[in-house]
Amino acid sequence: MAGGAQGAPEERKELTHLRDSLAAERRALPWVRVEKNYVFDGPGGKKSLADLFDGRSQLAVYHFMFGPDWAEGCPSCSMVADGFAGSIVHIAQRDVSFAAISRAPLPKIEAFKQRMGWRFPWASSHDTTFNRDFRVSFTKEDLATGNSYNFGTASHPGEEAPGLSFFAKDESGTVFHTYSSFGRGTEDLLPVYTFLDRAPKGRNEAGLPFSMAWVRHHDRYVDGHLADADRPYWPAFKAEDSAPAKRSAAAKVDSSCCHGEKPLTFFSSIRINPMTPNCLSPASPGASKNKKELSLMSKQEEAGLILNLYNLRREETMRKARDWYFRDFNPQSFADFNAAIFGENSAYLRMVISYWEMAAALVKNGAVSLELFSDSNGEHIGVFSKIEPLLGEIRAALGPQFAASFEKLIDATPDGRKRVAEARERMKAIHAQMAQTAQKRAKSA
Repeated sequence: MAGGAQGAPEERKELTHLRDSLAAERRALPWVRVEKNYVFDGPGGKKSLADLFDGRSQLAVYHFMFGPDWAEGCPSCSMVADGFAGSIVHIAQRDVSFAAISRAPLPKIEAFKQRMGWRFPWASSHDTTFNRDFRVSFTKEDLATGNSYNFGTASHPGEEAPGLSFFAKDESGTVFHTYSSFGRGTEDLLPVYTFLDRAPKGRNEAGLPFSMAWVRHHDRYVDGHLADADRPYWPAFKAEDSAPAKRSAAAKVDSSCCHGEKPLTFFSSIRINPMTPNCLSPASPGASKNKKELSLMSKQEEAGLILNLYNLRREETMRKARDWYFRDFNPQSFADFNAAIFGENSAYLRMVISYWEMAAALVKNGAVSLELFSDSNGEHIGVFSKIEPLLGEIRAALGPQFAASFEKLIDATPDGRKRVAEARERMKAIHAQMAQTAQKRAKSA
């Protein structure tokens, strides 16, 4: 075997272990109950989200870019979809069903599906808010604000975007959202790139207007024809772009439906260098960059991640969740925690814990240095102080991975446990004062 094929086995093993660790952390994310009753159009009639589980307890949904006014589905999403048929029969054996969902009306979906020779389940969300709720469809106003995609951290070139979401259904029939991935986070579904990444020339996309400009529907590589003259699934690129100026200004960014994003887009496309702890490795640094330039870029990207984490905390629903957590969530026992996790404020509790768990995972896997994270954050100490005494009972009920990365972050923080204990005492004093104030008001009333 050639020497190059044997190179750096330890690095490959480390990458495999990191991938396994990330998969475990995904599975440990809190489940969020789906409150809306989404009803889709399917070949057999109306179907609820629960119906799409098709008798199984887990559901994978691919958010396929196919807008209501489009003549055909996105070419890049179509390349992804070409690989679905071989997987669906196998994941069904592991209790996972699959469905693609798009905003295009069902007749358009059925016609395109027949043209492409596909047989996987595909429903229309045309008359629902499903796509907007799961942040894969946007209004022109959304696009004008900028970062409306990928957990509010990235812009997108058009009104439809790709994504992959997972759902679970418990014995009572209640449906929960367990995980979503966007942008390059869906790249694992592309066996085409798995092949090309191992080819001598790689993806060979240098010099293209954007990375996936070469992609066509599998029946159009001969003539390259695209039925939508304005190419709504593509960014507006600078040269030889004859498409009408129909798309928003956000379409000017260098991004296609799935690719062409800046290499270090938050969450979905983080590159972790297994040989350099606490440092991001650019996807394509280029031979001309020296170590000093790479180090500077890493620090700049780290700062960008910190700012994105801060912006996520400012999101309206997240603010409400944080206010509730610090003002009203005061568990004195596992029974109190259990009442909250299954009560009316369950979504708030899950949102706060999962946010800090994901932030901790970024530190643990080297995306952000512990020093920078600790210097710019303190709220996580107070958050952890409320659940620390109950972790044993919580994990016995919900699994050993609950807040596992979060706890490792606290232990890695200088005087972390001491700071948590001090925060808990301050919380007790604050809640006691709040209780006294409430009693005084009650008496005066």
